[in-house]
Amino acid sequence: KILDFGLAKAQESSGSSPNLSHSPTLTGMMTGDGIILGTAAYMAPEQARGKAVDKRADIWAFGVILFECLTGKQMFAGETVSDTLAAVLREPVPWEALPAGTPGSVRRLLERCLDRDPRRRLRDIGEARLLLEEDGEPSAPTSGRRGIPTLLWLAALVVAVAATAFLVSRGGSPSDGEVAERVFSLDLARDLPGTQAFGPPVILSPDGRSLAYLSRKGEETVLILRRLDRLDGVELPGTSGASQPFFSPDGRWIGFFADDRLKRVSVDGGTALDICAAEPAQVRGATWCPDGTIVFAPGLESGLVRIDHRGGKADTLSAPDPAGGERSHRWPDALPDGSGVVFLTQFRGRDYQDGTIEYLRFSDGSRTLVHSGGAFPRILKGDRLLFVRDNTAFVAPWRPEDGALRHSPEPAVAGVVAATGDEAEGDGGATLDVSDTGDLVYMRGGSTQQNLEVVVVDRQGVAQPVPVTPTHFTAVRFDRSGQRLLTAHDEGNLSVISILDLESGGVTRLARDSGIGSPYWSPDERFVYYSRNRQLAEERHRLERVPVDGFGDPELVLESRRAMVVRGWISPREALLLLFDMDTLWDIGKVRVEEPFPMSDGIEDVIVTPSMELQPVLSPDGRWLAYTSQQAETTVYVCGTEDPRRRWKVSREGGRDPRWSRDGASLFYRWNGIVYEVAVTPGEESLRLGEPVQLFRGDYAHSGSVLWDVRPDGRFAMVRPVREEGERGPQVTFVLDWLATLDSSR
Repeated sequence: KILDFGLAKAQESSGSSPNLSHSPTLTGMMTGDGIILGTAAYMAPEQARGKAVDKRADIWAFGVILFECLTGKQMFAGETVSDTLAAVLREPVPWEALPAGTPGSVRRLLERCLDRDPRRRLRDIGEARLLLEEDGEPSAPTSGRRGIPTLLWLAALVVAVAATAFLVSRGGSPSDGEVAERVFSLDLARDLPGTQAFGPPVILSPDGRSLAYLSRKGEETVLILRRLDRLDGVELPGTSGASQPFFSPDGRWIGFFADDRLKRVSVDGGTALDICAAEPAQVRGATWCPDGTIVFAPGLESGLVRIDHRGGKADTLSAPDPAGGERSHRWPDALPDGSGVVFLTQFRGRDYQDGTIEYLRFSDGSRTLVHSGGAFPRILKGDRLLFVRDNTAFVAPWRPEDGALRHSPEPAVAGVVAATGDEAEGDGGATLDVSDTGDLVYMRGGSTQQNLEVVVVDRQGVAQPVPVTPTHFTAVRFDRSGQRLLTAHDEGNLSVISILDLESGGVTRLARDSGIGSPYWSPDERFVYYSRNRQLAEERHRLERVPVDGFGDPELVLESRRAMVVRGWISPREALLLLFDMDTLWDIGKVRVEEPFPMSDGIEDVIVTPSMELQPVLSPDGRWLAYTSQQAETTVYVCGTEDPRRRWKVSREGGRDPRWSRDGASLFYRWNGIVYEVAVTPGEESLRLGEPVQLFRGDYAHSGSVLWDVRPDGRFAMVRPVREEGERGPQVTFVLDWLATLDSSR
């Protein structure tokens, strides 16, 4: 591992020797005579002697890091700083520690980097490429062993370059009038969740020394903290299912949303602490203010609320004005002086980036228009505004006194992955963050969505693709025969519900509109029921149905103040519903479905608790209901439909997405990428459950329980991300001293 690249100085009074005994990291911010700058083990010899240095000292540091990447051990080490410095000055380089198959070009590069005479050392890192391009055999015999693959040499070089860039950037001082932009990519994209939304998945600590990012762990996301002077990150405990992370101003805490709660966790680890209830899928942005309060947008059509980071009652800060066409206030960002926040006002029917950016003052609640056009506003060092439009970040000087821009915004970063377009397709967020020190991290290129392919997976985990064109599926469900697949997918800013005939390859498009989704077969499979979310605050949510042959207009079945999703049939005339509203969040209900349509509300609650009840599925005989609860942990339970108060725990160490076998003899669920099976033996008034048995593991997408299904033959329909040949996903890019570089260029 590469450890401790902080650079500082120890400058003694004239005529005395530098004091090296206080820390392994020596302090210094200048490069003049008598000043020691650097971390002892990575100092060039001239640095260790306190002489003036130039960029050839960085060449030495690069060589040391590359040597350690290849050998897995520190090149110069001692019990004390003095011992380490003495080794740097006098000990021979342990060339024998290099792997036997080290290419000659790599060895020659190391020899040129690690020459104690700076006059014979490489003068510029660009010369390293010329040395590596030289042909030659390994300078030491391989003794019959296979050499290390070329990719590993390249990986070691990349790591060494990135680490040296960080070492130099945090310790060196640019010459007057010169600001060097230092950019390198981070190998995080492979770990990030496949579908990005709801703001940046990678954020910077205020001091710019650490990254926090969301990482895939099976089917869940977890929060990883990685110091930039280290190669690996640490999973923060209690962050399973985390989304929308944000740092506290002092960098000691990270706020995030999970398990229907706003939470916080210390960067030092420990228990994640609850702050208040919040539905992660509804939240659109949060920011931690200097006074310890947190401002966030709790709903898709809400204003902003403010709560103490220790918990308590949330106070309303703002509310959208429907008369003025406002739909929501979102993506707040706190001012460094704690006087207020900037936020995006989104207007109904417009792109997010056609909204307005406003400044809300805490002192009197007043709102000031800052700029029209743009999304995801951020305040930089208190006097600059950043916003995103058309995948480009713009920056303009800003006066907090009156909230006005000092001149027109100018483009600063192109190619930022963002979701600032149509309101039905995006969320107004962007994958970008800036530290208080002016460093930048962002995701460049690619898309916020990945295409998914449908596969059939057997009990051993062997997957066979279904002949369906990959797209951004949001639901898949087979009919009773297993020959027709009911799907929902996104198509631009619209949602499409279709039936695919797997034998003939024919496609029947049933509905195409904004705000629709979650299709489910009727008991006789003559109709498909689906949800239509309200588009205006004064409207009601709708449940509609359409004939499976595609002929006939959609028919309104039911309207309600709560969002409704059909999740099964208790009887041919009684539908099981998943319900949502802002007061009780997700609950389970039922309703009798009888013509004439539209019906009156008539919804009855089945399971309503302060926690979240999700993903309900009925046994084939309609007697038993399996569902996911997030009361204390994410767990699968089963209860009777006649008496839901009595329940049995199905999963042992976490579980979600339950599904029944077609004969009702097994329950399946997923957790951390593993599919489990539990044997079910029902009785008259109770049932006996077996121990969970692991079937297979796989990187399959999930969205509630609608992105997998159990076929009649016992195999599983699942979806997984697919990438076209040559297609690259978003790249995580880190720019050191970005703001200073930006200022110097203007």
